[in-house]
Amino acid sequence: MENHLQQKHDEAHQVLVLPFPSQGHINPMLQFSKRLVSKGLKVTLITTSKSMQPSAPSIHFHSIDFQEAEATTDINEYIRLYESLIPASLAQFIEKHRPKVLVYDSGMPWALDVAKRFGLQGASFFTQCWAVNAIFYHLKMGTLRVPLEEQIRTNAVVSLPSMPELEISDLPSAVYDNSGSYPCLWNLIRSQFSNFQKADWTFCNTYDKLEHQDDNDYGLHPFKPHTDLCIEWLNSKETGSVIYVAFGSIAGLTEEQMGELAMGLKSTKKHFLWLDVLSHRAVGCFMTNCGWNSTLEALRLGVPMIAMPQWTDQITNAKFVADVWEVGIRVKKDGNGIITKEEIQRCVREVMEGERSLDIKRNSEKWRKLAIDAVDDGGSSDKNIEEFVAKNYMQLAPHHSPYYE
Repeated sequence: MENHLQQKHDEAHQVLVLPFPSQGHINPMLQFSKRLVSKGLKVTLITTSKSMQPSAPSIHFHSIDFQEAEATTDINEYIRLYESLIPASLAQFIEKHRPKVLVYDSGMPWALDVAKRFGLQGASFFTQCWAVNAIFYHLKMGTLRVPLEEQIRTNAVVSLPSMPELEISDLPSAVYDNSGSYPCLWNLIRSQFSNFQKADWTFCNTYDKLEHQDDNDYGLHPFKPHTDLCIEWLNSKETGSVIYVAFGSIAGLTEEQMGELAMGLKSTKKHFLWLDVLSHRAVGCFMTNCGWNSTLEALRLGVPMIAMPQWTDQITNAKFVADVWEVGIRVKKDGNGIITKEEIQRCVREVMEGERSLDIKRNSEKWRKLAIDAVDDGGSSDKNIEEFVAKNYMQLAPHHSPYYE
């Protein structure tokens, strides 16, 4: 009886999912976990915060005690503590439960070493878009050199295989910011390609046709959203009449920039909202920092964007939003590096009322419709997950997967 109970307990941990503990990384890996569960797998997601209350009963959650970091507000110290303390706790959990596959955030390549020590398959999960991954890969391989001061000053053009022409200002800030405010974060970003080719599977949070029917209940929140109040307010507004503003959970705006933004929005004479309501029919424009999760969500819902990137991959995402997918406009800074209220007003009017607004709305709708194929039975996303499930849990040979779409 004891052996039977142990077997049943271990079956509850067929796939172990380890995201980096920030909202932008947890969300896509939680969504991926739900997709695996829908295919009949038992999934356990590792968290380090008991304050994040999951609302996904089909997924097992295991919280690793990480009290050492709760007192620090310094992101460099947090990452240092995480990388020094979590591997041992992860190894203990794996040794006890013996899952078959560890899906880990690509920014934590050490997790693959832990997986291989116990004979697990390792799956590296990239949470940013594949274009940004390609840029960092070329940087790692030396085919893209860190820009010199002269290149930065002249905003030189960079040419990479299978990508549009990019100016230096279109590259992720980590490419040309050698030290930055968060050196540990830059090291984490750049370490993603240190051993990913040794992983058994590689997944990426992207797709060739944009998703139509995603589950947008992410289930983990670092704060309590006032969704009901927002929806009630939105229900009273006309379709496509509201500007939605969001800038992610990490990067913040300066006091001067916040003032310009507020005055610019006020001068448009339009309703605007700074909360979690992107899918509502009243939202006609999304002012975003272009974090990858937010960008994917807006594309999936067909909402035009005003791109106001702050740092890292957001800068490259904004380039694609404005110039490749043509579903929005990218704001321009003045000579002091500030986005003025006049510029914000111009962008809002151009996206919602100007000559380009019809083209932007048509392109947004096109990408929304293309998403349907990716998640339908037999679509690109569905096929890749089916392959992963079949080759790990139906006794077929292991295989290095194409990325998750």
